[in-house]
Amino acid sequence: MDKKMKSMIFIFCVILAFLLGFLFRGGANMSQSTEGAGRSPAIVSHPAEMTCSMHPQIRQSKHGKCAICGMDLIPVRNDSGSGGECGAAELKLSKAAEKLAEIEMAPVERKLVSSEIRMLGKIGYNEETLSYVNAKFSGRVNSLFVKSLGVSVKKGDPLVELNSGLLSTVTSPITGIVIEKNVTSGDVFERGEKLFTIADLDTVWINIEAYESDLPWLKLGQEVEFTADACPGRKFHGRISLIQPFLNETTRTVNVRLVVDNHEGLLKPGIFVNAVIQSKMGDDVSPPLVIPATAPLLTGKRAVVYVAVPGRDGVYVCREITLGPRAGDYFIVESGLKEGENVVVSGSFKIDSALQIMGKSSMMSLSCGNGAEALGSPDTGNDKMKNAPPPDDISTAYFNLHKALFTNNLDDALKSAAKLDGRYSGALGSSKDLKAARENFEKISKCFYKELSSSSEDLKKPFYKVFCPMAFDGRGAFWVQENDEVRNPYFGPDMPGCGEVQETIGGKK
Repeated sequence: MDKKMKSMIFIFCVILAFLLGFLFRGGANMSQSTEGAGRSPAIVSHPAEMTCSMHPQIRQSKHGKCAICGMDLIPVRNDSGSGGECGAAELKLSKAAEKLAEIEMAPVERKLVSSEIRMLGKIGYNEETLSYVNAKFSGRVNSLFVKSLGVSVKKGDPLVELNSGLLSTVTSPITGIVIEKNVTSGDVFERGEKLFTIADLDTVWINIEAYESDLPWLKLGQEVEFTADACPGRKFHGRISLIQPFLNETTRTVNVRLVVDNHEGLLKPGIFVNAVIQSKMGDDVSPPLVIPATAPLLTGKRAVVYVAVPGRDGVYVCREITLGPRAGDYFIVESGLKEGENVVVSGSFKIDSALQIMGKSSMMSLSCGNGAEALGSPDTGNDKMKNAPPPDDISTAYFNLHKALFTNNLDDALKSAAKLDGRYSGALGSSKDLKAARENFEKISKCFYKELSSSSEDLKKPFYKVFCPMAFDGRGAFWVQENDEVRNPYFGPDMPGCGEVQETIGGKK
């Protein structure tokens, strides 16, 4: 059975499970509602949250049609069961489903990784060894001893005889090659005029073009190997002496200069070369955190991975991460994962497809739990579509996190990580310091605010969106509070009152 057929069977099973679960729960709920009505008229049945099977980002609390395609909305499948087993970004698979989806895992680990970078370059003169012969007085060229370019001269060899009333001979200041001649016999010249340029070819420069993605792997003094078609079978070596501090906006490349020994004289200016750099990231003391290159799902704007939840067999959670450069078969992880966690390296797309069908957070939706918003979806003209408010335990965890950051208490901040990371696919739990915790708090605040604002009519009390223009080096960031007294979580006790209330959410009759 080929992989395409297995993928189709896996997705079909997920859809079938969705339909069967809905039918069985629907019948059970109807039976319970009928029995309950006889026993206690006070029990009121709340309408299920509705979504579109083709556009799971569409959510509302009543029956209707999809604002994008016009299809009838269906109830959202509730995978939490009686115990709330799965969060908004989680999927649970049985052993059989894991086998069918061909799930393979790999650990997040620290290891030295290398990258091979190939670049094109061109040999040029070493401008630091060029020598210029200038006229020290005005006069006329009486005779030339060097009559053409490319002539080899030694230090002290005569170049030209000049007449300024007295005859004088100008000699070469260095041993090298004449690469520029600006006079001929009989020419009149002025004092200071350049007559000859001589190049010492014992060392040459090689100018190679590096793309933006190559720059993290380059550093001054690094050894580079290169070959030239003019010297088949030979390998040459040079060292990086300059990485230009600006980008060529036309080619989107940065010029990198090599200094190369050329005592054999084989490397001639103008020849093209093929350069190869073998570069390592990190060292034995502090190797980088890496994952296999097949683990992340890349959307262009962000990267997500599926992480196995410890202690819960078959449960996978969608996690947004920040990636560094790619190194061969690995990506370097800047944030979002911890050493020892297990990520899915095969079968990620199948897990993601199942989550999209269920209307949960996935590769193509923002990490906002029930407030998921599709990336690149058509504009529905309804930016604040009605949604359910965040559960009480999520609100409590968020405000506890706000309080902990306001008091610079990292340990208390991490106590809220499990609930908030599970709901918003965050990485608060991997924060090693207050700076990282505050960066994750900003992302969580965006999701939490979205849920509040899209359910503002159902909020029994007001909440306050507060903005600090000084946060993150002047970029600015907001957060949500239960009262209107500014308590800045990004600066804590250093600048407790920095910020202003921008919006009151809910609490209006």
